[in-house]
Amino acid sequence: MDILIEDHRRLLNNLGEVYQRNMYKSMESDHRIIGVVGPRGIGKTTYILNYLRDNYFNNPQALYVSADDLYFSENKLLTVAREFVDRYDGRLLCIDEIHKYPNWGQELKNIYDKYKNLKIIFSGSSSIDLIREKYDLSRRAILKHMPGMSFREFLEIKRVKIFPSSP
Repeated sequence: MDILIEDHRRLLNNLGEVYQRNMYKSMESDHRIIGVVGPRGIGKTTYILNYLRDNYFNNPQALYVSADDLYFSENKLLTVAREFVDRYDGRLLCIDEIHKYPNWGQELKNIYDKYKNLKIIFSGSSSIDLIREKYDLSRRAILKHMPGMSFREFLEIKRVKIFPSSP
């Protein structure tokens, strides 16, 4: 567990300046479990890390983990959640690349059901289908789809011009 916390801190400390896409505001929610989905390379990890840095920097009650980390070849997500809640009074667990973790649906459901004070944000491939998942998460989780970058956003990143977003 300590290695996960070290990795979390290192990632947040080394996160550079991040372009604030307008859609980031629409990603926020009061739901206890939120899935951020979209194609590879769209910015899901960057969004989660930036969210953590802006809202939970140096807060031991928030933790980022990547489900494709070698740590999870020998450890379970459920065990990490249990230890995080018990040892650190964990309140927010962010799990990146959830689709690469075997049996992710069942463990996510178990974490949600057992730890009522723990909010979960997970990211995964746009092919994640919570409704058809063997362990139905559709009543528990909401999915936020991360769209591709707009031409307006591209111009802003390239510092060509700042355009107001439409309502």
